[in-house]
Order: sequence, then C-alpha cells, then structure tokens
Amino acid sequence: LNISAHKYGNYHKYYTFHPSSARISFFSSGDVFKKLWDAQGQPNVFSIIDIGCNEGNLSMDVLEQAQKELPSHVRCTLLGIDLDSSLIDLAVAKYVSADNATPIAFAPINFMNSVASKAFLDKYLIDLSATLKKEVVGFSMVCLFSITMWIHLNFGDDGLVDFLARSADLLTPLGSLVVEPQPWKCYKAADKRCRKLGITRPLHFSALQIRDIEREITGMLLPTNTEPVSTEPAAASSSEKAAVTAVTPVEAKKVYTQIQAGMQCHWDLGKEGWGRTIYLFHRSGELQHNQPVPVVVEKNAIADSENVSETDVQPSADETASAVNKAEEGIHTSKKSKLN
Repeated sequence: LNISAHKYGNYHKYYTFHPSSARISFFSSGDVFKKLWDAQGQPNVFSIIDIGCNEGNLSMDVLEQAQKELPSHVRCTLLGIDLDSSLIDLAVAKYVSADNATPIAFAPINFMNSVASKAFLDKYLIDLSATLKKEVVGFSMVCLFSITMWIHLNFGDDGLVDFLARSADLLTPLGSLVVEPQPWKCYKAADKRCRKLGITRPLHFSALQIRDIEREITGMLLPTNTEPVSTEPAAASSSEKAAVTAVTPVEAKKVYTQIQAGMQCHWDLGKEGWGRTIYLFHRSGELQHNQPVPVVVEKNAIADSENVSETDVQPSADETASAVNKAEEGIHTSKKSKLN
C-alpha cells in the first residue's frame, strides 16, 4: 500500500488511469501555444515548468505540442519537478537522453519548501540562460495539473493561496498559468479513501473554508480589486457611523494573490472525461478568444465534515538546509532532445 500517494497524490502508474492524451487534446485542438506565443510577444525561448510532474508523460506531451505549433527557431524548454524522487527517476529513464536537442530536466523538488525550491529554480534559470546564451527571466508557462487539492489538503487554505501566488510569480511578465483544479467531490473521495484504508486522514480536510474550488481559484487569480487590503477594521470618521467589517487574514491573502498574479484574462480549455476543467490564465489582455469561465457550484459543496487531528507537515530546518544540495545531486538534465 503506497500511503504517500493517498496523502500527497504521487500515484505510480498514474497515467494508466488518467492518460495524458485526455488533457493534451485540449491544447492541440485550438492552436493554444501559437496564440500564447503571439500574446507573449513572440519570444525566442518558450520555457515550461510542470509542478507535480509525476512520471513526466503529460509534461513531455505539453512540450511536444508547443514544438509542433511554434516556429522552428523558438527554443522550447521543459522542467518537471515532483516531490517523489522515484517518479523523477522513471521520467528520466523514459525521456532524458544525451542524444537530445532540447533542454529537458526533471528534479526531485518539494515546491512547498519555499526557501529550497526558490533557490533551486533561481539557479535553474541562470543555468538555462547560460545553456541557451539568452537571458531567461522566468517561465512562459507554469502547469498545475491536478495538484491543487493535494496542496490544499496538506497545507490548508493559506497554503493553497500561497501556492497559487508563488506559482504565478514564476512566470515571465506576459506568461501563462495552466490550472486543472480538482473539484470538492474529489476532496471528499480522498478523505473517504483514507478512512476506508485505515490510514491518516487528510490533514486539513475538516478545517477548509475554501470549498467552491473552481470559483475561488478563478477569483484569486483574476484581479477584481487592486487596492491594498488590511486585516484590521478601518477607523470610522466622526461623521461616519456605518459599521466597518474586518477582512479576515485568508480573505486578505486572496486579494494579495490577485495582485501578485496580475492575470488579465482566462480561457476555459474544456473538461476532460473525469470531470475536471482545465483553465488557462494569462498575464496579457491581448490573448485572442478568451472566454468567461463557466462555473457550476456543486450541491452540498459546503457540507460539514468531521474533525481531523493535525500534525505538522512543514519541512524541518534540516530538510530546508539540505534540499538544494539534494536536488542538485538528483537533477537529471539533457541539453539535447530527440524532439525537433
């Protein structure tokens, strides 16, 4: 029994029951990469990162589709990261070769270890710039496929907000964020699975306030208010007797995420066979054919749940101090790829 998979979602043989073809079809049917590349100013480098890449199947499909749609002079690059080093080893065995022509890398990184992951990613971009002999200041596309639920369950509402803000912060100034959030019914299924198997239930399940997942994530990433938000009540003037309501810390952080993400438009790419919608958020308002995201509120989405005992899942100081070295020792890269 792989207990870790039921806790963090790092399932082995994941693509046997959720094939990557079900997702990549939404990208291949509408010239998505060509439109993004045009909206980003037709850069000479199109860099992709897949956070929670598993064995890399979908990561590589995204890279291949970008290469099919973009002009041959555009250097497409890929970095896949996952907290499970055994999954990274499988990705390397399948996709990394010294005979390849495209920069491809897979690394065992826990993105929620913010200090170590930032240090690693900063160094990765510096090294990539040296390899390409072109400055790479961020990622053209950040992919978050079916990972938001696992972040949310293990790090709570604040963890989800921080995760989205930090993911968006990896983008170039005109970059794009792909998000495939699991709806609330998947959370309930994950909790039920743990109870049935007799393993520790999801850490924050009962305490989560963010449960209308798709609407909340869309609201966090699309700014509706650029004014600073205080967590304290504003003092009413002597002439004003109206009541003032304080903004809760989570609400304040949501607005902070809106400002930090700075997304200007979004695109609903479609819903795959198991009921998850793929959303594309873009920092430029010039993306063509952007559509409003249709949101369906699940029945009983805010239903009460049982209490869950909590334990600390944050990385220890020793883990943080050594994570960069471990990641650099474990990173598998290729400056060449079989892809054209």
